[in-house]
Order: sequence, then structure tokens, then C-alpha cells
Amino acid sequence: MTIYIIIIILTILLGYCLKPNKNQKNKKIYIIIIFSILAIVAAIRNYTVGVDTPQFCDAFEKISRMTIEQAEESTRYEIGFITLCKLLSYITTNYQILIIVTSLFIMYSIGQFIYRESKDCILSSLLFILLNCYAMYLSAMRQAIAISIILLGYTYFLKNNKIIKYILSIIFASLFHQSAIIMIVTIFLKKLKFKNKYFLITIIISGVIFIFATPILNLFTRIFTTYSGYLESQFAVSNYFASVLNALVAIIFFVIGLCYNKFKKNEKTTLDFYAFMIMLNVIFYVATIKISIFNRLTTYFNIFNIVWIPEFISNIQKKEDKRFILLILLICVLFYWGIISIYRPEWYGIIPYKMFLE
Repeated sequence: MTIYIIIIILTILLGYCLKPNKNQKNKKIYIIIIFSILAIVAAIRNYTVGVDTPQFCDAFEKISRMTIEQAEESTRYEIGFITLCKLLSYITTNYQILIIVTSLFIMYSIGQFIYRESKDCILSSLLFILLNCYAMYLSAMRQAIAISIILLGYTYFLKNNKIIKYILSIIFASLFHQSAIIMIVTIFLKKLKFKNKYFLITIIISGVIFIFATPILNLFTRIFTTYSGYLESQFAVSNYFASVLNALVAIIFFVIGLCYNKFKKNEKTTLDFYAFMIMLNVIFYVATIKISIFNRLTTYFNIFNIVWIPEFISNIQKKEDKRFILLILLICVLFYWGIISIYRPEWYGIIPYKMFLE
């Protein structure tokens, strides 16, 4: 746990020294340093760091001894992940190469996203760690790759209305994790203006999904047949404490953001898109209270909190109010991160941290 505390402290101290929010040059330097550290820590981790990391390392070793066709038939993994493993195995059959390459790519994508989209790169970097996005990415490798591809697609294509290229990025992401295809809905949401009535719609949809969670799960596994086995697993039930905690945090961020963010009446902006992402995040976190597999879908939307929160903080006019709310927010997310890290380290499996040489 010590390594993560050091990173958090460095993120704050470097922000204080560089003042990256004042100009683009310092912002770029700050992002490069922080996300290089995060990438290195992720890249040199032992295969035991991350709940799912051992299975991916095991898959890499198996795939390295097969053809791509054989791997498709004998494993449950998507063709993108299989191909990546096979290509890397031509360099070395040591699974550490998979951890290194994926870590570098994932952290590059998140760093780019924060650099281009965030109004407060210090806060966004902290939130990336304290909201356990970093922890999740150290574990759920395939989904982290998929999310990273989509974030690059959003930054370079969807924001510039290059819809076809953005669709292709989603399809490419789904080659690593089928669930990424859900991001197709973002194309339609990009065209909508967020209105207050959507808060009521969020409540209604959340309630419906909560009540009909099991039939929806059956439909989900029929569409994404790779996950049909989850119907018989622990993913078909809820982790009640985790689900309620995460849903509560998501709802708080959504409500506070709606109170402070300034939506333009007759003009669609990036803020409208963020609001829809956080709205979907709330809906799926509520669904997770009943069936934990829906937690897989929250990861595509939860990442937008790292830009949504700085957005509404920047819109608070009074300096005293801004400092107070920022302080309360940081205390809350530190408490959230600390509780999970100390009392529920098994959720992500990144504690204790070990290097690959250990």
C-alpha cells in the first residue's frame, strides 16, 4: 500500500510545484511525469498484483504455444487479446511483456484524456487513483485496454464529429472486451442536450433495472455469449456492501455536478456529454446492487468522473466555497480509497504490491 500512498503524495506535491493548471507546457510536463510513474509501477508489477492478472499471464503462456485459430477454439478470450498475446510472444514468451506493453498503452491513453479534457489535471490525476480506476486497470486488463481505446476514440474522433472513425474505435475495443460495444449509445447521446428531466429519467431507469435485473442479465449474456457462464457464477449475485457504496458515491457526484455545472440552454457542449456518461454510471451502479456483473459496464462511464468533477469545481464562483467543497471532496475520496484499500483489498487484489523480481 506504501507505493500507492507515495504516488498520491507525489501527485499533490508535483502539482503544487509545477502549477500545471496555469499553462499547457507545465500541464504536459506534469501529465508526463505522473503517468510515467503510474505506467512504470503498473509495468513492473508482479503477476500476483491484480485479481485477474494471473489468468491473463496464464493465457499469454498458453496462447504463445498455439496458433491464433487454436487459441480461438480453446480459450474464451476475444480475438484482439489473443492476437496481441501471439504477437508479443514472438518477442518473448515471458508474460511480463504483456503486463509492460498493456500498462504503457493504458496509462498513455488516460494521460492523454486528462491532458486534453480536464480543467484541473491535478484533481483528475488524484481522482484516477482515489476512485480506484487505477486499481481496476491493474486487474481488469482486457477491459482497461478496451476503455483506453474508446477514450482515444472519443478524444480524437467523437469530439470532432468523426463518427465513422469513432465507431471503428468501439469495434476495435470490443475485440478486447465484448462489452465495449455498449459505447455505441454514446454516439446518440452526443447529439442530445442534457436537461433537468433526465435526472427523473435516471431514477426511473435505475428503478426498472433494479427490479428486472435478472431478465436483463439473461438478455446481456445472450448478446455477449462469452459471459454466459456468469449466470452460474458469483457475478450473478450482488456484493452488497461494495455495490451500495459505489452507487452512493456515483449518485453524490451526479447530483452535485448537476447543481454546480452550467449547461448552456440552447447549445450542446462537452458538459452535456459528460452528464450523460455520469447518468449511465449511476444507472449501472444501481443495477450492480442486484447483480454484480453490471459493474463491468460501469467502468466505461465511471472514468468520466475524473473530468466531470473538475468541471463542476471550476464553476463554483466564490473562492471560499470552491476551497471548502474541494477539501470536503478530497477528504471523502481519500476516505473511500482508504476504506477499500485497508478493509477490502481483495476487491482489486493490488495490495500488497510486489515487483516482478520479487
